[in-house]
Amino acid sequence: DMIIVDYSYLIGSGAPRGFKPISDTSNNFVGVLDGQGHKITGLFINRPERDSVGLFGASYGEIKNLGLDGGTITGGSYVGALAGGLYGGSISNCYAASAVTGDSVVGGLIGLIPAGGSVTDCYATGAVTGDSIVGGLVGGNGLMIGGLITNCYATGRVVGNTSVGGLIGSTWSMMPMPTPDPVNSYWDTQTGYGETEGQTGYGKTTAEMQTQDTFFGWDFDTIWSIISNAYPTLKAFITAIVTPPVVTPPVSGGAPIMLPIGVGQGTGDVIATAIGGTLSVGAVTSDGINVLTYITNLNNFSAPESGSGWQSGGHSFQITDLDLYNGIVTLIISSKPQTIILEKGESREVDLDGDKKNDIKVTFANTYINRAEITIASLTETTPTATASGWVPPLGYTKISSPSELKNYTKIISEPKTFNKWGIKKGAVVSTQTKFLFKKNLTSGNINNDVKELQKFLNTHDFTVAKSGAGSPGKETTKFGALTRNALIKFQKANKISPANGYFGKNTRDKINKN
Repeated sequence: DMIIVDYSYLIGSGAPRGFKPISDTSNNFVGVLDGQGHKITGLFINRPERDSVGLFGASYGEIKNLGLDGGTITGGSYVGALAGGLYGGSISNCYAASAVTGDSVVGGLIGLIPAGGSVTDCYATGAVTGDSIVGGLVGGNGLMIGGLITNCYATGRVVGNTSVGGLIGSTWSMMPMPTPDPVNSYWDTQTGYGETEGQTGYGKTTAEMQTQDTFFGWDFDTIWSIISNAYPTLKAFITAIVTPPVVTPPVSGGAPIMLPIGVGQGTGDVIATAIGGTLSVGAVTSDGINVLTYITNLNNFSAPESGSGWQSGGHSFQITDLDLYNGIVTLIISSKPQTIILEKGESREVDLDGDKKNDIKVTFANTYINRAEITIASLTETTPTATASGWVPPLGYTKISSPSELKNYTKIISEPKTFNKWGIKKGAVVSTQTKFLFKKNLTSGNINNDVKELQKFLNTHDFTVAKSGAGSPGKETTKFGALTRNALIKFQKANKISPANGYFGKNTRDKINKN
């Protein structure tokens, strides 16, 4: 695998241009590239003055078994994460999870397929932004005759002004023979592009896109893999599982070599000894449990949930990808469900029950051969303890003297509504409100939690991002698209912030933080 950050070729303004695309229309790539299940992480290309932009500017060859994780690709026309244009040849068993931006003919995987070629068993999940002919997988399929797209899908947010599609932006042909329609190919109408009229391919809901029966004719024996509440993935990119050697005591009679335990911060340890099985982790407390487990193992645990008064609920997590070389693990948490990606040593707080309050902290502690040690700790708040005078507010809570002070608090459980010098009597728990503090600049194409918090702010201050679907109140997303930008422009105009261009910089950030 490779990590590409920045080659720092500079344009006049001094902005980094990033990676220089391999080939262009005057010198097509005509060879064979077999990625053998490897991924390129963080591909950065910033060449808005150039057409035919992507890892490959233009290809007439064969590209297979290659993935792109993260990164941003910016170009003029004919822009795609993997290829700006496919002028024949084939692309198969590939994916791109990169944000792509261009002017026209822009796609999450490929910009343009003008004259033949095939795209088979591929997918794109990154946000795609352009002006015209913009698609989640392919920008434009056609010109002379286009190409054949089979068993592919797209889930990324697609934003454009004309000829916009969840799977393909536009399909056309200047020849007597029409461009073939995509075969058994789909896009997510909830996370990607919501319109279905006039589209090619099949628009499906997120739930349908995460159900194997949706994908008619796909090979889930040798090519694709899917687990509950997740999109299909390519088996070529599932880290090879190697059975660890059996460790025996030294001949001299010394003690056997023990597996590493207790590497994480948890006080308990659970170790998987079989591949592909189910592991019972047990009840998670604030002390934490270290779980040493294989990819594909289902790890069941119970943990307190804030939305139910910290009553315990059943949950599970599963590792779907373990990049041992770069130290990156991808997990699916069953509750919601949700996917999180962690670098070694990184932690993430997770909301298990959808009440917008985090319940557990998940840490990628370490690796051992082909296993990852994941530490899970509960974020349970301390339970109030009884005293002769009443109820003592738990840690993180504040004493109040009268119900009128509730304006400064968020009510979680409110019966009975009786108060005393201790704050609250049994049966009512009140916690202090927390306000998100923005520290990052944000712009179109960004994907992070700050974007989600910005959408929440706009939705609760009469600058609604969307009335329904992704971005609407209660359905905020981490993607900064055209809807977020338009709502932000309205906020900037209302608050006389200049320029009101939808860029979330210092002036706008300071205004919101002080609000």
